[in-house]
Amino acid sequence: MYHLGILETNIVFPHPAGSIRMKKEIVVMDNCTSQHIILRNDYLNIYGIDINNHKDRYFTIGENKRKKFAFFNMSKQISIVSSKKDTYKEEFVNNQLVEAQINPSLSSKMRQELIDVLYTYNNAFASDN
Repeated sequence: MYHLGILETNIVFPHPAGSIRMKKEIVVMDNCTSQHIILRNDYLNIYGIDINNHKDRYFTIGENKRKKFAFFNMSKQISIVSSKKDTYKEEFVNNQLVEAQINPSLSSKMRQELIDVLYTYNNAFASDN
C-alpha cells in the first residue's frame, strides 16, 4: 500500500447542547478504502455518542435519543474517488507516455498491464516534472 498524504481536519458533530469538535489526522492510502472512522471509547462516553447498527445505521448524541444522525453511504464516495484516479491515469498516459514506443505485438491486456505498472511506479522514473 502506498500513502497519498495526510489530511488534517476537524470532525464536527453538531448538537444543540454544544457541538463536538475533534481534530483528526486521516491517512489517505492508495487502493485502500475505509467504511468506518473509529472513535476512542472516551469520546463516546464523554459526549454520550451512541452508535446504532440496525437496518438503517445512525448515531445519537447526548440525552436526546429521538434525534438520529444518519451515516452516509460510502459506496457513492468510493466511485467518485475511482473516477478521479482514472482521470489522473488518462492524463499520465496522454502527457507522460505520449512519446513512449510500446511494442505493437503486445495484446491489449498486456499493454494495459504495462501502463498500470508504469502509472503505479511513475515516481521511480526520471521526468521533467
